[in-house]
Amino acid sequence: MENLGGGQAVHALLIKIGCELDKILGSCLLNVYSKCELADDALKVFGRIKNPKIVAWSTMISCLDQQGRSLEAAEMFCQMRHTNLRPNQFTLASMVTAATNLGDWHYGESIHACVFKYGFESDNYVSNALVTMYMKVGSVQKGWHAFNQMPVRDTASWNFLLCGIYDSENCDHGPNVFREMLAQGFKPDTYTYISILRCCSSLLTVCFAKQVHTHIIKSGLNANRFVATVLIGMYSKGRSLDDADVILNELIERDLFTWTAHISGCAQTNQGEKAVKSFNQMQRQGVKPNNFTFSSCLSACSSSAILESGQQLHSLALKSGLSNDTYVSCALVAMYAQCRCIEDAEKIFKGLDSRNRVSWNTIICGYSQHGQGKKALEAFQIMLDEGVPPDEVTFIGVLSACSHMGLIDQGKMHFNSLSKDYGLTLSIEHCACMVNIFSRAGKFNEVERFIGEWKLTQSPLIWETVLWACKMHGNVEIGERAAQKLFELEPEMDFNYILLSHIYAANGQWDDVARVRALMRSRKITKHQGVAG
Repeated sequence: MENLGGGQAVHALLIKIGCELDKILGSCLLNVYSKCELADDALKVFGRIKNPKIVAWSTMISCLDQQGRSLEAAEMFCQMRHTNLRPNQFTLASMVTAATNLGDWHYGESIHACVFKYGFESDNYVSNALVTMYMKVGSVQKGWHAFNQMPVRDTASWNFLLCGIYDSENCDHGPNVFREMLAQGFKPDTYTYISILRCCSSLLTVCFAKQVHTHIIKSGLNANRFVATVLIGMYSKGRSLDDADVILNELIERDLFTWTAHISGCAQTNQGEKAVKSFNQMQRQGVKPNNFTFSSCLSACSSSAILESGQQLHSLALKSGLSNDTYVSCALVAMYAQCRCIEDAEKIFKGLDSRNRVSWNTIICGYSQHGQGKKALEAFQIMLDEGVPPDEVTFIGVLSACSHMGLIDQGKMHFNSLSKDYGLTLSIEHCACMVNIFSRAGKFNEVERFIGEWKLTQSPLIWETVLWACKMHGNVEIGERAAQKLFELEPEMDFNYILLSHIYAANGQWDDVARVRALMRSRKITKHQGVAG
């Protein structure tokens, strides 16, 4: 019942009548304090038990591990072994979990050796913990081996295997595990479906997810709000928001997590107005938003540049006392920056009690997007002075600032320091920033040298950057080469044809303009609405 008051009352009575804590009473009290998440009180009780048996040790070890004190659990296991007590399956399962939580691969393997030593390698309780441990550290082969060693498997065993997969870099194994589970006649439950859908979400395999969805409907679990929430998140991430809408509308009970998943999906698909509508509907149903709901909806307003709705959300966040939350405040800075209100973004940023890397990245990139390169570089220096380490996103903002200010040498310095000084991974976006720095300055020889040196000839982003710079500088020769490369890499992108025709038109080459337009017609490429030209 997790009735702490009742347990303490009985404990007080035991002390009052002078009852000595024997092994049975001690273990019962340990269980009370453990279940009520009072590890320190449990430790005090444990310290008063004379010659505790394995049940008391196991209860105490499990208590410490479940409350995030895995290192203490490991130390207690070591003490227990010095007493020459033989651990049971519950002790070992707790220790496998502790090793998983510690993220210590070698320690986990030593506990696995203990499992063999004491003859519990066939115990399902221990084996399930071992499967989870190996899958979470990314050792799929060993996880499968531990799974295959189990003499008897149930649905829970398959769930542990799937749970470990979706939480690791090996989520691509998820669909095969699910198929094998069905082939062997096991019936999936709620936890099975949640795990496999999360695998699908990570893999963006909407087609397979729809097959899983069919199984969910057949199992009668489509009305389960936990499964529905994961389905909404999965379809949203896979940009199938219509399917997410259908699931939301069919749900009778919609809780905070369901609404937040839907709003987050709208944000990911740049449907700001729909996110705000969903947010308002959630409020009308009496569901109170949390920090993640606010930040998701603000992100949707950012992507769609809906300033008025963003301002209303800001007011609601202030009233709810969530405006200083890290997620909400960063989303507010980003929203105002995207909506061209950089002064408001700056004001919120400067008012933050604590500024982490995400908030610094947001303001640095905001300054860069608004052409305020000097402020972006100043913010970057203050960030370093405050001891906040930069990441790959930080350098996107810094290199963009150098581009706006025409700082070629400084741009080179930051580009080189990214991997050399900070051990970060260079991406195609960083290379595009460097190409932009050279291009804006009209250094097209440097552009071609850089593209060749970094082997960037197959990247559309690089050539798009070059083509745009050629329009700005009126460089027809290199503009033609960039356009021809883009026609090969992304032949259906209308913007590239339009941009080349603009370069020709600015140079008075009207025959070439007509040739580009004729090429578009022959390839049945239509200029989309919003593309100038």
